[in-house]
Amino acid sequence: KWFLGVLIMAVRNYRELSSILQKIAERFLANQNLCKVLYYTDEKPLSHTDFSSTKSLLGDVIRFTPRVGAQETTKCILVMSLIGGSRDARNKEILVLPVQFYLYVPYAQWVIEGDELRPFLLMSYIDETLDGKSIGGIGTLRSVDFQLDSITDEMCCYRMGYTIDLFK
Repeated sequence: KWFLGVLIMAVRNYRELSSILQKIAERFLANQNLCKVLYYTDEKPLSHTDFSSTKSLLGDVIRFTPRVGAQETTKCILVMSLIGGSRDARNKEILVLPVQFYLYVPYAQWVIEGDELRPFLLMSYIDETLDGKSIGGIGTLRSVDFQLDSITDEMCCYRMGYTIDLFK
């Protein structure tokens, strides 16, 4: 669809939602520093050499499935989840998609080299990768909020909220 000379995108079929999450995952996998801080559990994750391929991280530390098992307390995990959508009543197109990122970080991995705290470094890399960026002709991601989502005896989870404006 064209609007004021610009190609705009709207989602009409729920199948398209899979490709949106796939494109966001590709962005994450292309960010070597994000991948290192997620994957390596030591205090100097950025000192490791770059991954030759980050694809193996998908399904391990970067996931689509919104479930983290009770036994998974030794690694950081980033979960992506589309949580709804706003539809245009006239033509049933989904125009705005809220997406949440859940970042699980074990307490034993919080402090990394210097005075850096792993959850906030990861959140910075996520924001650098997504906020204000267009994702493969789909739309522009905008950071909305973040909050501490849950706490267990072994780890905590921060939630980062974004919207994908399908018209920009």
